Amino acid sequence: GFDFFADSKGKLGWISPAVTNQSESIIFEIPVAPLDSRNSTKKYRIWVGYLRSYATVGKFRAIVTTGPVSFSVLVDSRWERRQSTAEEIEVGTSMGPANVTIATLPSAKGTDNKVKILWVRAVEEMNSSA
Repeated sequence: GFDFFADSKGKLGWISPAVTNQSESIIFEIPVAPLDSRNSTKKYRIWVGYLRSYATVGKFRAIVTTGPVSFSVLVDSRWERRQSTAEEIEVGTSMGPANVTIATLPSAKGTDNKVKILWVRAVEEMNSSA
């Protein structure tokens, strides 16, 4: 299938609140092919790539909104005593354009209150009935 990447490369990277015990969020728009009569069964799986690290990163919530439907996934990107690596997680599905909100979770310590988002993408599911 096709990959549709989120709107702006400039939004990728660290998401970090200015105040320690606050959260910060950013919205990615995925402009996947709109629904039409010929392709009304198209479905997209939405994935978020992020940095999984042993230090300085924390939890985030990924919220996919598509029409009246929304999905919410809580991700803990902290990894004890391991080398940093890129991870990817499926956060929802869509049959058309979608917004993906990434929100950091407040942290009392402040050191693990940021996350690094590497990519946001929608992958077209292959039609299994074909």
